[in-house]
Amino acid sequence: MQTDVSPKGIVVKSVSSMPLPPGSVFWGNILDYDSLTDSFVSFKKAHKISAKSASINLPMQFCDMKRFDLPKGYFKKESLDWEMHQHFIGDVDKYRFRYIVSGEGQVGNTNVVVSALKEPVDERAGLVLAFDMDIIAAEPDILAVYNGLTLAFGDLPAKTALLLDLSFPYCSFALIRNNVFLPGGSIPVPDEFASETILNAIPEFVEKLKNQFNKQYDLDGINMNGPKPELIAICGVYADDIVSFEISKSLEIPVLKKNPTGSPFIKFKQKKIPISWQSFIKALGLSIRF
Repeated sequence: MQTDVSPKGIVVKSVSSMPLPPGSVFWGNILDYDSLTDSFVSFKKAHKISAKSASINLPMQFCDMKRFDLPKGYFKKESLDWEMHQHFIGDVDKYRFRYIVSGEGQVGNTNVVVSALKEPVDERAGLVLAFDMDIIAAEPDILAVYNGLTLAFGDLPAKTALLLDLSFPYCSFALIRNNVFLPGGSIPVPDEFASETILNAIPEFVEKLKNQFNKQYDLDGINMNGPKPELIAICGVYADDIVSFEISKSLEIPVLKKNPTGSPFIKFKQKKIPISWQSFIKALGLSIRF
């Protein structure tokens, strides 16, 4: 997705997708750097992509997100480093840390700290540079989904909304409560999701999602046994209207049906988008990270 962001507004100039070269990536790890570079250079030329910079989507198996409720202005570089040395299990030097303020907490601000392995971040940064582009940001899957949804729709029409990113090999999830982003977790995506039997795999997938969701949010007083989220937004490479409907029906939670191409906040130059809005919403979130 190529997006122009200016004081006049947000213009999506083009949306498209391409299959990765066979054997180039396995479970998010880049195995064939050269073939990825060559294929994107050809793709860039064929679709007349003129962008000079890009954001990086970081799969959730390389990330973790923790919530901190702290006084406003607490997190500076020194305090973030100190907190990570106190709370983080493992070799801190092998990770990169950033935080976002995601809303008002009981003490001050709700801060979400993102920890990501240095190696895949640096590897993807090198890939963007090889594409002859500058790097704007690296964004975890579900955070990019959240940014794309809020850009397209503003505040979601529910006090509590569950966000799902149906990507491979993991589905990541998060909760929006009173417009505050609360990080969740991830579960493996069944192999059937990449086949014509995806609908057969949904019941087992939903049960795993319920269990993981309850573990994550039970202390917040939200549970799939009730009170459950009032709305669900389902996005990602395996998401479309049919899959979204089946997951929504199994969870007994209404699904977000709005299409961002009708958003008053964004102008789409393409009259016909070749992929579903559920598939490109994450790219939309990435494209505005200036």
